[in-house]
Amino acid sequence: MQVRHKMKRDDGSVGPRGNAEDVQDWLQGLTRFGIRPGLVRMRWMLDRLGHPERGLRFLHVAGTNGKGSTCAFLESILDAAGYRVGMFISPPMAGERSRVSVGGQAIPEDVLIGYLRVLQPLARELEVREDLGALTHFEVWTLVALRYFEQTRPDVVVWETGLGGRLDSTNVVVPEAAVITQVGFDHMGVLGHTIKQIATEKAGIIKERVPVFTTANGVALRVIDEVAAGVNSAVWALDREWAVADRRVLRLGAGLPPEGQQFSWSGDGETISDLRIRLLGAHQCENAGVAVAVARYLDRSGVVSVPGWAIRRGLERAAWPGRLEVAGLSPLILLDGAHNPDGARRLAEALREIRPGTWGLVVGVLADKDVDGILSALKDVASWMIATAPDTPRAMDPDSLATRMRRIGAEVAAVCPNPLDALETAAAAVGSGGAVCVTGSLYMVMDVRAGGKLRVESQ
Repeated sequence: MQVRHKMKRDDGSVGPRGNAEDVQDWLQGLTRFGIRPGLVRMRWMLDRLGHPERGLRFLHVAGTNGKGSTCAFLESILDAAGYRVGMFISPPMAGERSRVSVGGQAIPEDVLIGYLRVLQPLARELEVREDLGALTHFEVWTLVALRYFEQTRPDVVVWETGLGGRLDSTNVVVPEAAVITQVGFDHMGVLGHTIKQIATEKAGIIKERVPVFTTANGVALRVIDEVAAGVNSAVWALDREWAVADRRVLRLGAGLPPEGQQFSWSGDGETISDLRIRLLGAHQCENAGVAVAVARYLDRSGVVSVPGWAIRRGLERAAWPGRLEVAGLSPLILLDGAHNPDGARRLAEALREIRPGTWGLVVGVLADKDVDGILSALKDVASWMIATAPDTPRAMDPDSLATRMRRIGAEVAAVCPNPLDALETAAAAVGSGGAVCVTGSLYMVMDVRAGGKLRVESQ
């Protein structure tokens, strides 16, 4: 007989009475299991938990680059329209609990602890009795998110994949719409070494008769079209079913960094002009555009009402840390989490537009990334680079990174193990009228985001 493990209190605090530190240590310890794609463990756990994913409205977002920004635009539009929006994102930029939020508020710590107390014994049963292996860190967070959304009942959940799509732990829901952003080379050891293979994994989130909205093109778009056709799902693609145009950069004055962008959106016989966003870079207009396409579909199909003014207001309010984020003005300091060659190329294009000329770059990368591809994409926009490392075991050590920088012809100004020291060194080198960008990994951005600005501006 199937038994559902019910919780007697709304905060989910029944179950083993391990203290908060014990269950948090258990969660953190799961990081050693790394990435293990597959849905068998998730399905077993959801069955035992009574399927908390059922009865919720999801917008499922996958892609190589642009997922987080697109989620931010969707959340902000729906919030402006008056809805309580749940969001599940990765990696979290404002602390671990910010992975899971409702109405912009992270899951409370006591609620998280309560859920972990219930999940831990089930996870042990899964591993020992069922011989299905240990849950991964991301799988536990996915289960926490689903249980929290079941309890809090947001109107819509913006649901970001962790890696890939087909075998990602988030791929246990039937969404109102699927979104696939740009597809490029990343996580090749898991997803494949060709765009066709990677796109096939991303397209695994497409469900029968669920519309798909995408900024992908070329081979990736052809794969998405083929997968969607096989399950009778319509595809809304950039520059085909919808488009962005009339883009211009908004500046407060000469010599100042941009304050945002303006563009128009068109699709299904309508045009929305003079839309504004704060996020910088031409690619963010595409991410905003796909969010507009989803919002128009939700409104037209009657899933939820999203009036035009809510789209406009939501785009204007949307913010997303670590994506061409301005962290200082004198010198100009930008933070960007570009962590693959395609993201680095888009970053280089944006840096040239924001401030013509070369930049000082503070770079830290993960060792399992295409490091040479990232550095090569950034080389021409850099006067010099400083090699450093984010605070994670996956980081490439700074000396090895400096060697790779020299190999592709970049000038190495310094090697600093600590990212904050690296930023201080860079800021001093360019002076008050110069420009620095911190990049290479979202983990780098997280390391410098709080303390880095204060330490530089206090000098």
